[in-house]
Amino acid sequence: MFLGGGQAFSKCACISRWWIDSCMVSMDKVCYNLSMMIWLYRLFFPFLFAVAFPFHLVKMYRRGSVSVRWYERFGWYGSVNGSQFDPGKKRLWIQVVSVGEAQAVVPLVSALCKSGNCLVFLTTTTHTARAVLIHRFSGQPAVWIGYFPYDFVCCSLLAWRSIKPDHVLLTESELWPEHLHQARSRGVPVWLINARHSSATMAWYRRFPRLARWLYRPLDRVYFTSNRQMSAVHAIMPDAQHFYVMGQLKLDLPIYPLGKDEKARLYHEMGFAGITQDTVFLMGASLWPGEEDMVLEALVQLRQQDVDARVILVPRHAEKGRLLVQAAQARGLVFSQRSTSLSSSEKVVVHVADTTGEMHRLCQCVDVALIGKSFSPYRGGQSPIELAAFGVSMVYGPHMSNFIEISEDLEQAGLSQRVPDAAAATKALISLVLQRSSRLRNKDRLLAWFQAQQGGLSRLLAALERHGVSQRRV
Repeated sequence: MFLGGGQAFSKCACISRWWIDSCMVSMDKVCYNLSMMIWLYRLFFPFLFAVAFPFHLVKMYRRGSVSVRWYERFGWYGSVNGSQFDPGKKRLWIQVVSVGEAQAVVPLVSALCKSGNCLVFLTTTTHTARAVLIHRFSGQPAVWIGYFPYDFVCCSLLAWRSIKPDHVLLTESELWPEHLHQARSRGVPVWLINARHSSATMAWYRRFPRLARWLYRPLDRVYFTSNRQMSAVHAIMPDAQHFYVMGQLKLDLPIYPLGKDEKARLYHEMGFAGITQDTVFLMGASLWPGEEDMVLEALVQLRQQDVDARVILVPRHAEKGRLLVQAAQARGLVFSQRSTSLSSSEKVVVHVADTTGEMHRLCQCVDVALIGKSFSPYRGGQSPIELAAFGVSMVYGPHMSNFIEISEDLEQAGLSQRVPDAAAATKALISLVLQRSSRLRNKDRLLAWFQAQQGGLSRLLAALERHGVSQRRV
């Protein structure tokens, strides 16, 4: 929802938080009056949007997505009802937010398309997620891809009149009130799949429980990623029904191992030369500004010990790649940059992977990784799932609330390390690099753990089949 703000809203955080709290208190008091609640939301949302939109516009501009089918964000989908869509097939509207969710639904959408009974309308919030989905489903006649509309009544109405879905699937925590109201008013079933909420969202729900119940009321079924997530929400709304645990959909990502020649070609593209069996690769995975210092400091210390260590730095947002380049330059490290094919020398030791959608391939090229957004001042943590899928030993900071169940499970099994601060992170990375035998044992155990966690996709597909969602219209 549009309740966050992060660092982008730092200058007006106090005023915005007070104003939003006031709005939430007012809305929470009337949540049992559904008709009044939606009108209150329609009254308040334009003001929230006005506060957030300038920052949102700047972010889109930096990522080059302002001019990309901008009209879809206002619900104008053009020929979405064209003759290429079979009227006898069920129309499923699936909404995802960013790259992680987009990648997670790829196996689900592929399975639905394979059944031949569904037309899938995929909407995304971010430009990068849309790019990932277009790359995967381009040319697939049963899949349409566009942007999710802003949650104004006029935008939502336009989108609903274009898509005319028989069923709606929302991912993780995508509970937009106008969107849900349109579904309820049309009698269209809505499922929340892969449901999980951050600690910040759960704090909002506990503070405004009636608001949380109002958001959940239009949902016909909710499939959570874990028992912990389900229990936390159930404690706020004990009378809620149709809550289930499906597991984490992201753990069912298809694995496409790189062959020996493919991996060698990828290393060459990144500018790495003279690789031997003793070469060790570190990764800064989905880094936020400043977190690269821990990885680069570990690299410097290892190379001072005559260890042939190399680094791949992956920024959380591709446009931040220039900051990673500057950090490498400041230390006098030889670097290359993915987006520009720029290399400062033939003896590259740092590669800045500032592109989108390549994490799956890059994880197969590294031995040890630091997970971003897990050190102060950041909160939440980035996903450890792809690293685990390829047996990469990992280190992260104290703030992994977005993946709390997975990170705790990995820690209890001795498969990851949580450290308190930057100094400890650098020390842990160096230790993992130097302990080769321990790292190799850890790889086999990580691969076994990942395989044991799978199954969410099959459970979800079975539920969709059971309830006729993936069957043709009668």
